[in-house]
Amino acid sequence: MIGSKLTSENVLVTDAWRAYKTYAKEKGLEHYRIKSNDGKHVIKGLYHIQNVNSLHSRMK
Repeated sequence: MIGSKLTSENVLVTDAWRAYKTYAKEKGLEHYRIKSNDGKHVIKGLYHIQNVNSLHSRMK
């Protein structure tokens, strides 16, 4: 749905679902995967997925 909005200038930050890794590679996107089960929630002190997680919680 947002694929047409992304360019190679964007950074994709996702959870660890494998399909995101494949998508990022196909589109030439810089990609960071957050694997929350290993205790990491922020990468490089900048990249995180907490905004999306918060939105999902509010929608529930």
